[in-house]
Amino acid sequence: MRDNKKIIWLLLVFVVFSLFFINKAFHIDDPFTITIAKAIGEHFIRVPQNYQGNPVFTEQVCGNPILLGYYWAPIISLLGEQEVWLHIFFLPFSLIAIISMYILSRRFTNRSLLATLCFLITPAFVVTSGNIMLDIPLLGFFLGALATFIYGVDKDDKKLLFLSVILAGIASLIKYSGLLVILLMFIYALASSKKRYSLFLLISIFIFFLGCVHNLIFYNRIYFLVALLRRAKEFSINAIFIRIFACLSFLSGTSIISILLIPCLLRKKINQLLLAISLPVGLCPFLVKDPFIRYGNVEKGILALLFISSFFIIVIIFKACILSIFKKSRDNDSLFLSLWFIFLLIFTIGIQFVAARFILLLFPPMFLLIVKELNLSKISPSGGLRNKFIPASILITIIISTTLAIGDYRLAGVYRDFVSSLKEKLSLNKDIYFCPTSFDTNLCYGYAYYLQKYYPQAKNLKIEKDLSGIRDSIYIVPNGSFLAPPFYEICADYFQKLNYNKNLINSFCYKGNVFIHNRKFHAGFYTHDWGLLPFYISFRKVSLETFDVYSLLTK
Repeated sequence: MRDNKKIIWLLLVFVVFSLFFINKAFHIDDPFTITIAKAIGEHFIRVPQNYQGNPVFTEQVCGNPILLGYYWAPIISLLGEQEVWLHIFFLPFSLIAIISMYILSRRFTNRSLLATLCFLITPAFVVTSGNIMLDIPLLGFFLGALATFIYGVDKDDKKLLFLSVILAGIASLIKYSGLLVILLMFIYALASSKKRYSLFLLISIFIFFLGCVHNLIFYNRIYFLVALLRRAKEFSINAIFIRIFACLSFLSGTSIISILLIPCLLRKKINQLLLAISLPVGLCPFLVKDPFIRYGNVEKGILALLFISSFFIIVIIFKACILSIFKKSRDNDSLFLSLWFIFLLIFTIGIQFVAARFILLLFPPMFLLIVKELNLSKISPSGGLRNKFIPASILITIIISTTLAIGDYRLAGVYRDFVSSLKEKLSLNKDIYFCPTSFDTNLCYGYAYYLQKYYPQAKNLKIEKDLSGIRDSIYIVPNGSFLAPPFYEICADYFQKLNYNKNLINSFCYKGNVFIHNRKFHAGFYTHDWGLLPFYISFRKVSLETFDVYSLLTK
């Protein structure tokens, strides 16, 4: 009962914390959520493949289902695209994830609050919960399905089992990676010697099958198979090695507390040996040229620390898996948790790219096993959070996560603030063109979204289009660290070839100290191909993004 009261307080603190970021601007993939919801609002059953020039079924980019759009569509229809409202309605998904993690922690550990808190305060969860993308809803339904299924199996409760397979079916139609929860539920049924309950999983599979049938009827294709074939075509050994490095960086780099708890795990001699075995992994950034050739020695040193920490955690989990198999009395709980982690780790390495939000599904089994390991190491088994080292680790992680959440809030706001500044300082009655993007406009990290929202007349500058007939147009180009240099270089080269003059009207520069996604600082929080560092913190303010506004005149 005491822990139950604490988790209620923890949920309240999380809600209050989230309120500070409730007006966060949309960025990264948030505009996808809005585009899909608007398309569904106008075409409920046969959703168009493109809506207002933007893709809805995005198999060329990520290939995810659109089920969550049916949640957002009525909300956006009634309340509009206001950041505050959409973030408020997003909060339940985060709360479901936290509550489900707590339920799982009570089942698998005797320190449920500690395991839940470790998960909750990670930068990956804190930052991602401030967006409206698919990852937190997936996490909530994934953990919810697993928690209800496990208790349903343990207690022979058919109502819980039925609820669990419905949640699992929903998870599979939020993101295709949600299908993995069905596999994990099947493994748990086998490990519990209650194979008969695996028949309930046919309901989850049928729900997913209905989604595939819908695709086939209305679009003459199954988008799941399209995405699967695309992944198969893009497979390469080199990409796998880079994603392994990304996982080694992000696993500890986006959790932080996993690094800080390592000294607690070293009270057992076998773990000291495993750490010694892990140390050579730290040499990779210094000995392997690609992809580390562009990194400085300090950055390589940080990556070495992250690699060692992550590899050590991974071998700890493999140890738990092996010991649970070969013990005289098999530890089915440790076996299940370790298999959960291992399967998802393999899946993460195999997908298109690694990101902090994709690592989220690895954290629940990881922290459950770490807490079990702390118990085996006899770290205050009855004292909960009273051990001095653990509260210090929690406090440091909270500070870092909050700092990154503020940094991401500022980064997201850059594009909204730029458009506001533009409207205040410049009278733009002429044709407005913004620099071409490498993707469709709603993929441009919020930049194109806010320009088109507040300037409907703004047009995406197509590099293949002849602009010789355009006179005295406004030309907007990002020339800072986030979107540039790719977009800026495309624009510069294009106008040089067409022999155009660019007369600078104004420049808007936004600076910051925290960089969670930035090519210049090799920070790739949202996708590892921007950098293998999860984030970067500078001691001086540096440009987050600079926007140059030109008048465009022919020579």
